[in-house]
Amino acid sequence: MIRVCHVVNLITGKADGVYTHLKMIFKNSDKTKFQHYLIFQGGEHIEKEVTEMGVKVFVSTSLKKKISIKAIVDIHGFLKNNNIDIVQAHLIKPYALTGMVNIILRKKFIFNYHGIFLKSNPYYNFVKKSIYLAIHNLIFLFGRMDTVMVASKEGRNYYLWNPKLLPEPISYDNDHSNRNNKQAVKNAKSKVKRLKIDGMVKNYQDLYAHT
Repeated sequence: MIRVCHVVNLITGKADGVYTHLKMIFKNSDKTKFQHYLIFQGGEHIEKEVTEMGVKVFVSTSLKKKISIKAIVDIHGFLKNNNIDIVQAHLIKPYALTGMVNIILRKKFIFNYHGIFLKSNPYYNFVKKSIYLAIHNLIFLFGRMDTVMVASKEGRNYYLWNPKLLPEPISYDNDHSNRNNKQAVKNAKSKVKRLKIDGMVKNYQDLYAHT
């Protein structure tokens, strides 16, 4: 059983693309091969929903803070105590905090890029960008990132404008699995959606199995 721990903050369960993305992974992964874990900032609805999907949840309220030593301690303790094989960070703060922890733990580390990093980030001022860039440089210096995943060709192109210290991304094209099923595309939108989800999850499972 491969243990995959996802670290994320700011998911609310309402019009939330990252949470929708996570649910697709949790619902459709092969439960005989992969055990998923989630570290996040807390929320009863999300905790209940993902627990029912078989995901083991750890709440770190410190992830709500800008940069928290307590969040770093929480992440370190959870990854170590649960013998996690692969860590998958979603969004910039989880990437930075988990990356620092992983300098010590040296787990397999995936950064899931969801469309925005540091360059031209409208949510971060100069000071915050500088802090995260310094952390990013440390993660690169110690060689503690294995893979970057991006969700589309457009995302990959945007990603490539960002700091060159990030490794070459792996794009998982959610449409790839329906290219030989044109008739299904025409006949049933629901089936097309299912094919896209299956394609995305297969990409992840292949990556987990070979990371």
